[in-house]
Amino acid sequence: MGASLLWVAEDVGVPVPFTPPSFARKFTDDDLPHRGHTHFDHGYWWVEYGGELDTVKDKEAIRDELLAVMMGLWDHIKNQGRHGADNWVLKWFGWLPGHRESRRIVGDHLLTENDLMESRLFEDRVAHGGWPMDTHPPGGIYSDEPPSNYLHTPDIYSIPLRALYSKDLSNLFMAGRCVSATHMAMSSTRLAATGAAMGQAVGTAAAMCCARDCNPRDLVEHHIGDLQQRLLREDQYIIDLRADDPDDLAPSAAITASSEAEGCGGDKVTDGVTRFRHQNTHQWASDPRQTMPQWLELKLPETARIAEIHLTFDSGYSRPLTLTESDAFNARMIRGPQPETVADYVVEVGREGEWTEVVRETSNYLRKRVHAIDSTEAEGVRITVNRTNGDASARIYEVRLYA
Repeated sequence: MGASLLWVAEDVGVPVPFTPPSFARKFTDDDLPHRGHTHFDHGYWWVEYGGELDTVKDKEAIRDELLAVMMGLWDHIKNQGRHGADNWVLKWFGWLPGHRESRRIVGDHLLTENDLMESRLFEDRVAHGGWPMDTHPPGGIYSDEPPSNYLHTPDIYSIPLRALYSKDLSNLFMAGRCVSATHMAMSSTRLAATGAAMGQAVGTAAAMCCARDCNPRDLVEHHIGDLQQRLLREDQYIIDLRADDPDDLAPSAAITASSEAEGCGGDKVTDGVTRFRHQNTHQWASDPRQTMPQWLELKLPETARIAEIHLTFDSGYSRPLTLTESDAFNARMIRGPQPETVADYVVEVGREGEWTEVVRETSNYLRKRVHAIDSTEAEGVRITVNRTNGDASARIYEVRLYA
């Protein structure tokens, strides 16, 4: 696949002429099949070139051609036909191309199209993806084919650690579009959010290698369970793998709540899963008909020392939240704190019938909160939600308690 350059344009309310530079390409509507260009504000991802060149060695040539294409397309919009762009001007345009594909490093596992289509749950899975396999014609903007072709996977898919380190260099991790994957698999894993999930996995794995004086392959062979549990503790999602942390006191607790929405019982905060999955909410949610405050209480089987409390809230994963140039897609998103996320809450520890406040937070918008408190003997913990960022229910995915 090729690289792209984008622009930012603005309607200034009065006609502004555009004289293209001498190097600009020339386009007619017939030259742009399947490539609508009626919205002008952020350019077009399909301004793509370089898929038939060496995207590493030929970067400057690709950049130069993309500039010529971009200027030529803006000339077409401004000066050819009736595009309604008389009052539009370029405010900014990119200079460094965004590359979709380049070198990939072969690991102990090569992630394939079949792996994604079958949603294989690898024993050493450490991250996940979900974007369709999204391939583009090698000719880019000069191709008569549609600019993209989507092959949707039936479910989200797992990414194994073995695809995130080199099979030949014993201490080399990788994440992003350079991981061990075929062209088809990479057309999905190349997405930024998937790259971020891989980055968290390999960053944590690298730290563990340093701490245990081992190499990446040793983690798979001897320490993969520890790595996976560490990732889960830090809110990495690993498909259908439950948290099982022997240091966490919360799973042994008896849980009660002020109220519960249907299918969202208090016991779900210790079921080891922090996403909606297989029609299971995996979260406590208070009855939306009941007003705030609402509370959740964990009573331990015996007095224990508590020094750290982890809370995972709902941050609206049922809706998209991303960067986009599409006004229609933007309209589906809520910018700012997500309504489902708990905003104001208090955490108390209890002993012998007395409750002591140890945490008070206001205006929270984060999904994962870790509260270090003065180590104290306690029989239980109570979380009281005083306000959300808009939702009628208090929602908590997970509570963890550590000494």
